[in-house]
Amino acid sequence: MHIHVGGTVYNRGQQLLTIVGVFAAKAAGQALEVDGLQDATLEPGGEGKPIYFSLVPDAGVPLAATPGDTLVFKVRATRGGLRAQRVKLTLGLPGR
Repeated sequence: MHIHVGGTVYNRGQQLLTIVGVFAAKAAGQALEVDGLQDATLEPGGEGKPIYFSLVPDAGVPLAATPGDTLVFKVRATRGGLRAQRVKLTLGLPGR
């Protein structure tokens, strides 16, 4: 089992911004690793870009998260250096 994450990212700043990674992902107290994230370069004030990736537990370990649990991860972006933004989401089932 794994968690699919998808959304749209925007750059409201004044400099070019590139999303280069996700780290420190946790759900239900379980550390998760990112899989399938591709870099997304965002123009200042430009249109949003979709990003999609999966979060997976260690091999052979079942996923502890269930719908309604909180998913927390940080996004690593370049803007003349690396910055980490903390993102918090609540897990849900599609259509609910």
